[in-house]
Amino acid sequence: MDIVQPSWVKANRSKLLETYKENIRLHNASMLMRMLLLCCGLFVLMLMIVPFSSTTKWQLTVAYLLCFLSCCVLVILSRTERGKQHPRVLLYAGFSVLFLLSLYLSVIYSPDQRATIILGLYCAIPLSIIDDPLRTDLFLFGFFVAHTILGFSLKPHDIAFDDLANGICFLATGVVLGRSVVLTRLGAYEAEHRLSVEKDTDVLTGLFNRRKLFETLNSFSDVCIPRPIGVMMLDIDDFKMYNDRYGHACGDACLQTVGQILSLVGNDTHMISYRYGGEEFVSLVYGGVSDFRNIAERIRTTIKEKDIQGSHITVSVGISPVIDVEHADYVRMVDRADKAMYQAKRNGKDQVCVIGEDLSLAN
Repeated sequence: MDIVQPSWVKANRSKLLETYKENIRLHNASMLMRMLLLCCGLFVLMLMIVPFSSTTKWQLTVAYLLCFLSCCVLVILSRTERGKQHPRVLLYAGFSVLFLLSLYLSVIYSPDQRATIILGLYCAIPLSIIDDPLRTDLFLFGFFVAHTILGFSLKPHDIAFDDLANGICFLATGVVLGRSVVLTRLGAYEAEHRLSVEKDTDVLTGLFNRRKLFETLNSFSDVCIPRPIGVMMLDIDDFKMYNDRYGHACGDACLQTVGQILSLVGNDTHMISYRYGGEEFVSLVYGGVSDFRNIAERIRTTIKEKDIQGSHITVSVGISPVIDVEHADYVRMVDRADKAMYQAKRNGKDQVCVIGEDLSLAN
């Protein structure tokens, strides 16, 4: 598998953010729930400590209570359908609550003290959320400007200058680390995708491989998975002789051509094809198809008429329609299609054989 270079990830950041938006949504949803549960626990702890503190003002108790209630509202919203689809928005809302609390603590509740919590937020937020870094940076910068303006308005200037210097340092650190984290995660998603493709794809033809076929067949035990209404097995006629006559390079070109034709036909007919092994291919045909034989004949004639580096090939095709989609044994359907394909070869090759029409197989 090719290594995903950081420079490539950086250059394709926008594209990757769109490509892996579902992965990003799941990550943000997970971070949202962790953040809200942590905040709810901390605010409850603060409220429990308040009665035992001789210095805490009642305004701070109200602030903690409002933040706790805000987090509870966000938890409820996160369980709604819209909230599940847009956890990023709720994450920004949750961090806004924390920023507002930190602003209150810094410039109103204790204006004679240097900022603390808000500095941590400058670093924590970029490390917690996956989003376009520009949007995250603008979010942070907005609160930085608000804190700076309020600080110079309501705090002693020497403390406000210290807050400004510390804020710049922590903001810059958060921006740099946040961008690095986003790129690292996008690179990880891309590497995982490439590994999955490499694991499930036949390199030569670009089709799914045999491993992916049986993984798909086993997945049909899940009632929610759409099931095919037919299985097709295709084999290139006299492929060994073709290889011996024209060479392995031409043989590879032959396999690639068959793969391309199966892919093109599949785009029009709700059919997914797999390289079963050697010169054999299996296709699963899904709903919306009325005549399997027409599809198979289209594939057969297209391949036969295709010029492959100055030569031509033929294929034999076996088809096994699925009678009972809900209770079908698809591994057995592949075996039936294989038997139909070999019957087509015995009948003279370069033809289609359909179980139930040309070949009767009760078992």
